Amino acid sequence: MALKAHEREVLYADIIVKRRAEQAPYPPLSSLVSLWQKARDTKLSPKTFEAGTVTAIIGDYRVDLASQTLTLLVSVADPNASDPTFANHVKRSSRTVAKGPDEGHEYSAHIVISLIERKGIPNAYPCLIERVPTLSGPRLQSILNDVISRYCAQDQTLFTYKAAGGQKVAKPYLPHVDVSLLASEQFENDIETGTVSGLKFTKPAASSAGTALGKFLTTTDYSLNVKVSKDIPAGKRLETIMKGIRAQASAYPKAVVYLKPMGAASSSSVAFDTQTGNLLGEAYTRKRRIGPLDPLLRNGSETIVTHLEAKMVKLLLAER
Repeated sequence: MALKAHEREVLYADIIVKRRAEQAPYPPLSSLVSLWQKARDTKLSPKTFEAGTVTAIIGDYRVDLASQTLTLLVSVADPNASDPTFANHVKRSSRTVAKGPDEGHEYSAHIVISLIERKGIPNAYPCLIERVPTLSGPRLQSILNDVISRYCAQDQTLFTYKAAGGQKVAKPYLPHVDVSLLASEQFENDIETGTVSGLKFTKPAASSAGTALGKFLTTTDYSLNVKVSKDIPAGKRLETIMKGIRAQASAYPKAVVYLKPMGAASSSSVAFDTQTGNLLGEAYTRKRRIGPLDPLLRNGSETIVTHLEAKMVKLLLAER
């Protein structure tokens, strides 16, 4: 994926606030925003990937109280990328720019998040993500949650709750967020006109104890396989399937639809968050191209690029 200086592609998503302790409250997004801001202000050490070689930081942020939006600038540095080469084929010339021993290719992504929940979906906040290399949805999710986890480990009074039954001492809990991508219109078209070969729900296994699998085999998850009838009325396939997915939200956090689009040679699988019905991967993600942009953009930036941010905020407000 090569970035162009005059345009960017953005992905539509929701930031879903969650917590692992069932009796704990869902914290407001604002309480997590303050931690992401603190990470930038105090220059929290980077989150690392790929055996510590790839690093990621929150490089900048801005809260707009008028539009009730938060913009984060998330930057990833990848020293594993090869040195870039620039060429002029008319002159038959080229040059390579060598990175230093402690440098990596930087890509910066603007993340614009609504501070107001999506209508009808509690704890879900509409979001736009600038699409750049090395920063997938799961990686962004990992970066945001890493900040939350580290600050909660330092101060266990940040998020507390009292369990039912008259407990007097508050217990700490760890909130987290899911980055849940929204499905495109193409997905609806392929669902309605193609073949849905199956639907599978999965949930993590609490423990492999007592399963008699042996010392080298471990239960990781449980699944429920569902057959999808070919007799669903035309125009009702997506609605019927998504209704079924959400109906299993309390029992299974993830659903996978197996789909063969009309005219396609093979089937594909598309994963969903059962609570929101949103995508868990970039396949069939709803996208929008922004451009032409002037001034032109670089791959990386130390601060928020205001003219790109303004266009992303406008799109997000239309979505909300």
